[in-house]
Amino acid sequence: MTKPDCEHCPWADPDTKAPRHQPVLGAFPSVEPIGCLIGEGPGSEEIEKGRPFVGRTGVWLDDRLEENGLNRDHLILLNAQACQPPKGLKNDDTMRQATKCCEPLFKQQHEPYKQLPTLAMGKWASAAANQGKPVTIETGRGFIRANLLVTWHPTYAAFYNPWKAGEFVNAL
Repeated sequence: MTKPDCEHCPWADPDTKAPRHQPVLGAFPSVEPIGCLIGEGPGSEEIEKGRPFVGRTGVWLDDRLEENGLNRDHLILLNAQACQPPKGLKNDDTMRQATKCCEPLFKQQHEPYKQLPTLAMGKWASAAANQGKPVTIETGRGFIRANLLVTWHPTYAAFYNPWKAGEFVNAL
């Protein structure tokens, strides 16, 4: 398995240049997948359990999927970044750098499935799926390129701006 470039990551331990915790890898269904969901990166619950989309936002996402007749057991779940940023270090520069450092791992996980419909949820998820070029809210939620659709980050839609939840759900 290809590893992230932790040595150059802004979130690596400054003394050892190693990840601060075990990176969270993607989740792959045991059945033929019908699509791929890409998030930004793991939260504390994902780090604890070692699986993507299992925290509060993951539960909210599962409910939205179910409302639309979808099930996570048929989806590939990936993140643009394999690690969670330390408190206070999350800004555009460090997010860009961390996404780039995780790019080899992301590509290895996504490459066999890139022909599947892919929903990138948020700016850095869109960057991972769009050759390093983020698609922001300003440049177009609803952006479509081949099999790629970009929508709001689910935490943003669910907990910070719930009036965006309908737009998020429409992207599913």
